[in-house]
Amino acid sequence: MTNTMYPLFKSYFKLALRHSWKNKWSVLINILGLGVALSMCIFVYSIYAYNFEFDTYYGTSDDVYRVHSMTFENGRERRNEMSPGPVDYALRNEISGVKQVASFGSEGAVVKVNSDYFEEYLGVVSEDFFEMFNVPLWYGTYDELTSESAIYLS
Repeated sequence: MTNTMYPLFKSYFKLALRHSWKNKWSVLINILGLGVALSMCIFVYSIYAYNFEFDTYYGTSDDVYRVHSMTFENGRERRNEMSPGPVDYALRNEISGVKQVASFGSEGAVVKVNSDYFEEYLGVVSEDFFEMFNVPLWYGTYDELTSESAIYLS
């Protein structure tokens, strides 16, 4: 059966190549359209997966909310994934019904390793962050993280 199928597939492949060569432009348009459609599907899925996985990473995410800040740069509105410090204070002290608040910020820092210097972005979180989210520690305890000189490396 294998020996009889090989000439048939070879014939189909030759016919497909001849047809494609005769209709170059329509084949090119179809391939480009398929490529654009597949890339858009992957793009939309990645946006959906990010939001879905972000909200379901922790099992008790029904009462967890993200607060974004909006800024204007060069006349365009931009959404930031971080909120300023005063929002943290307002949520804790001025809005009723909020049980816990964990804030996250990003800071640029220069890190020294031996005699080499590196510029890195560090994530800065409030003390409540580790109470609200179960972040596994490799070494140490959560009690050690309450001092201002403590650092958590991931």
